[in-house]
Amino acid sequence: MMTCQISDGSGILTMRFFNFNAAMKNSLATGRRVLAYGEAKRGKYGAEMIHPEYRLQGDLSTPELQETLTPVYPTTEGVKQATLRKLTDQALELLDTCAIAELLPPELAQGMMSLPEALRTLHRPPPTLQLADLEPANTRLNDGLFLKSYWRTILVCWRFAQARSAITLSR
Repeated sequence: MMTCQISDGSGILTMRFFNFNAAMKNSLATGRRVLAYGEAKRGKYGAEMIHPEYRLQGDLSTPELQETLTPVYPTTEGVKQATLRKLTDQALELLDTCAIAELLPPELAQGMMSLPEALRTLHRPPPTLQLADLEPANTRLNDGLFLKSYWRTILVCWRFAQARSAITLSR
């Protein structure tokens, strides 16, 4: 197992690698600037990431910040974060060219962010975004999904009722 400690000046995070090679070991030498992606958990000795994705950055004097935060999605074996981010990028690009049907009635959607804005906020948040700023986007998506599920349930029940016919009663 290889462990590396990185710091942003506010604390230390340990990166643990169970599968590594000499090139990885050399690239993560002391003094290198690293941008790490992964799920941070509290370990025995503080914050840690198990097998995070990482990118080497330029020299220490010029940090390369991205335009958005990098989301970390739940994955399954064989599906990498990079693949999920690429698919999400493609879907978000389609938001610019395709019209999305509004699921919420106008009286409910009033004062809420648009569906495309909510999707962009959750999947590509700006670096300055605070956790509380995600709440309106989350609420917007949850309300739309709840309403869609509600109407789907009503439709299934209605179709079930239509498919069943009552017996004819004679006098």
